[in-house]
Amino acid sequence: MLGKQFRLSPRELQVTRGIFAGRKHSAIAVELKMSRHTLNSHWRRIKAKLQLGNSEGAGRIQAIHHIYKTIIDIKLGEAMTSLREKRSEVKSQRSEVAGQRTAR
Repeated sequence: MLGKQFRLSPRELQVTRGIFAGRKHSAIAVELKMSRHTLNSHWRRIKAKLQLGNSEGAGRIQAIHHIYKTIIDIKLGEAMTSLREKRSEVKSQRSEVAGQRTAR
């Protein structure tokens, strides 16, 4: 979603996820098997695409991170609700089958 909206490359998305997770640039570079210089180049392009200036950059990054995290939390919540509903249906079906077996 974030990648499509801001036209980030798959690699830029990986860098963005690491930074949004609060990880250090050096750790992200090691994980993605790139130099710190390459990571910083990606980060400069990301900031340009997201239109982040120097003064407002931190606040805007935090806002985007909050939105991104909220979307993930909502999707996770929806998935968990769906899973609970399915689990409840399965339990009901098992109870019905058990009841039918004892009725025979």
